[in-house]
Amino acid sequence: MNYYSALIKSGKILEGYFEQSKNILHNGSKGTVRENIVNKVIRPFLPACYGLSGGEAFDSEGNTSKQLDLVVYDSVFSYIIPYIDNYIQFPCESIYGNIEIKSFLNKDELMKAIDNIKSMKSLKREGTHSWTVTPLVSIKINGLPDNTDYSNAWEPPI
Repeated sequence: MNYYSALIKSGKILEGYFEQSKNILHNGSKGTVRENIVNKVIRPFLPACYGLSGGEAFDSEGNTSKQLDLVVYDSVFSYIIPYIDNYIQFPCESIYGNIEIKSFLNKDELMKAIDNIKSMKSLKREGTHSWTVTPLVSIKINGLPDNTDYSNAWEPPI
């Protein structure tokens, strides 16, 4: 079996869970269950350094995103504020991506999903630099971090 085949088979598992969740009548509960289903199916395919949870993001200026369905975040170097299972507040710098989960997609639901993503992307993220390997390790030249600003350079100096 190859990785692609495993993903295809997981899609079938996802379809089965989705069909089963149709028995839930309350739309909010159904949405929560479906978010947990997607988390359960995706989790085995990601390395442990990536966390998966719902919640909201915040920045250093106190701004907060709207509710995010399934956030892929750095579970090794990031601090988080956990509340309950599958609801966390994340510093926006720790987020790699967000998955919006919709049971039914129409124009209104698509616009809500785009709004949620936009609310996360509009947060002010502290910059990282090319010499930052991890939050605890950076490349040093002559014992000092390379503080050259390459943001406007066509090619960084060698």
